[in-house]
Amino acid sequence: MRIHVKRGDVYVGGDDIFNSSLSTCVSVCLYNPEYLVGGMNHIFGSRTHHGSPSGKYIKREGYYYADNAIPRLLSMLKDFNPSIRDRSLHMAILGGFNNEGPITETINELGLKIAGHDDEGSYLLRTRHDSRYNFKLKGYCINNGLYRNVVFDIANRRIQVNRSNPGSNINDTKIISL
Repeated sequence: MRIHVKRGDVYVGGDDIFNSSLSTCVSVCLYNPEYLVGGMNHIFGSRTHHGSPSGKYIKREGYYYADNAIPRLLSMLKDFNPSIRDRSLHMAILGGFNNEGPITETINELGLKIAGHDDEGSYLLRTRHDSRYNFKLKGYCINNGLYRNVVFDIANRRIQVNRSNPGSNINDTKIISL
């Protein structure tokens, strides 16, 4: 089944295809290669306790924030198959614009660190030794001013990221294998 993952959504499945459209938002995809199960979330804001000056974008219901969306995704995977362990999960992180809240807070929540930047200005990520999840980082496509359409095909262990920037005619595809 093909499922569109919208802001605040978290989905888990065995042979589904999840897709999401991202700009400043972030998606985390987790996959267990032993049990062939995966999941995706769509993170909108930085943290549940973070507020904007106007309070305009604060949402309390759903899984809009890194500090509740990632634990929820992990919980749903373990409900799907109780044998799943954190260290057995492969991870990809996608989305975000130029150091805005959703990407920086998601990086922190996942126990990642920024190890530099590539030629395009995207972050280079590494797992911190003190990460509470210890997921295996398999790929990422984050930062920059690029829009992303993300397709996570669980059965084929593959994430396709279609990147674009209408203002500069950038239009390419990146594949991440989990």
